Amino acid sequence: MTETRRLVSEERDVLEMFGLDEAQEAVYLTVLDLPSVTCSDLRRRRPDLPPERIDAALDHLEKNGLVAHRTTPHDRYVAVPPDIALLDWLQRRTSALLEAQSTIGTLTKRYQAVSRHEEPAALLEVVLGVSALDRWNQCLAGANREIRVFERPPYSELRPWVAAGTANPIQMDLLAKGVRCRLIYDRAAIDARPNLDELREGIEGGEEARVVGELPLRMTLIDDQLALLPLRHEHPVSEGMLLVRPSPLLTALSALFEAVWQQAPPLIIDCIPGEGGEDPARLDESLVVIAGLLVAGLSDQAVARHLGVSVRTVERRIQRLAAALGAKTRFQAGALAARHGWI
Repeated sequence: MTETRRLVSEERDVLEMFGLDEAQEAVYLTVLDLPSVTCSDLRRRRPDLPPERIDAALDHLEKNGLVAHRTTPHDRYVAVPPDIALLDWLQRRTSALLEAQSTIGTLTKRYQAVSRHEEPAALLEVVLGVSALDRWNQCLAGANREIRVFERPPYSELRPWVAAGTANPIQMDLLAKGVRCRLIYDRAAIDARPNLDELREGIEGGEEARVVGELPLRMTLIDDQLALLPLRHEHPVSEGMLLVRPSPLLTALSALFEAVWQQAPPLIIDCIPGEGGEDPARLDESLVVIAGLLVAGLSDQAVARHLGVSVRTVERRIQRLAAALGAKTRFQAGALAARHGWI
């Protein structure tokens, strides 16, 4: 008995998908269980349904091809085989759904042809005060695919990892989640750091880093959906932020990043032996490191400070690098190292 009730319940669930209400389901299942049936038979078998509802249900079932009405020899109803009746209904519904899908595509094209950002506020958002830095970090943490960064000062006192010489914890979390991080540093961004530990930690964590002499602005691009800029040039983010949503301006900023990225050499950072402990096996590697820092535009003093060696040691290694490449100046040595594929 329990199994019969379960089957009846499943049948009703299926029939509901075909658009039959409770009375239509009851009448259809009754007809389905009999060779043929008259209206009187249905009223006798389904006393729970008013006669008018039985008549209306029969009309609906006949109209939709689920039952057939035979007037001779008696006024009787028979069920049309379900594999014919319901399959035909399903094919008609499928055809209607395909047509609806095509219509959705047409409507979507019409929607996309119209600008939805008529108000400037829909394209640009200004965030003022210290909350701008919080908003910047929130947007950064929400990246799903890729961040692209123009990294340059000034830095806010609210960015403690820069002063501490440690990597941005938000960026390290993104790298751990598989988000691609491409950063372009300018010379001032490297000089502003007390050491190279932060940069080395990021690169070892998967960051793709390149370097140029000077960047025109500070910028973070997130998933091709947002651009974050300081509100004022040469001011830290903590004083205000400009948020740019998808628009021709965002497209231009993205193109600017890619153009600089193509021209910028990789930022190569590694430890080199200190004074008195030079390892011949690492000599070429140490010159590669110095070449990368020269391309970044660092002075001899800055290179020495970052690498923890004396200025004289840096000068001596630059001379060896220049001699190996036939360069006459320190900048030419860095440029030739890049051209030879050292960096």
